[in-house]
Amino acid sequence: MYSKKMPANDVHISASDRVHLRLTRMSDVPALYKLITAHRSQLREWLGWVDYATGPDYVTKFVQRSIDQFRRNDGFQACILYDDIIVGSIGFHSIDWFNRNASLGYWLAGSYTGNGIMTTATKAMIDYAFSAYGLHRVEIRCATKNEKSIRIPERFGFQQEGLLHEVEWLPSGYVDHIVYGLLKKNWKNARTTF
Repeated sequence: MYSKKMPANDVHISASDRVHLRLTRMSDVPALYKLITAHRSQLREWLGWVDYATGPDYVTKFVQRSIDQFRRNDGFQACILYDDIIVGSIGFHSIDWFNRNASLGYWLAGSYTGNGIMTTATKAMIDYAFSAYGLHRVEIRCATKNEKSIRIPERFGFQQEGLLHEVEWLPSGYVDHIVYGLLKKNWKNARTTF
């Protein structure tokens, strides 16, 4: 049952005419840092790492870890491009190749929300997980009060599988996470009803 897909040389996913995903690279550091800085107050509500991203060095280390992750064939982090402008990030935290599952995370700058960008990007990543990587299951975890983030897995037919108590530290304190899961066999149905 165990089969590990070989890594691609690069990843570029055209999610729609306006939304594209591509591997995060070192040349993205200035744009990512500028985006994080411009949207810091919005992002820090749900992303604990934002308070540590006080300089380009933090983003450089993130990008280097992302490059290393891809080289290890452990998933990847992608920039979300909207009309060729970086507006956020989406990626697999890691891949459990033996059990063929992965966890997906994402963030989007506030001024770009409400345009269907994250929905489009997430759909493309789920397609990639099940088709290119041949995974069996994708998981998304969301803070229980992060309504925008919660709508993404619910929109795609993910099943709520559990609740993790006080699992993440944010500036507001510890928050609970809802665990959502989607099996490959259920994705075909979710795609046709979306």
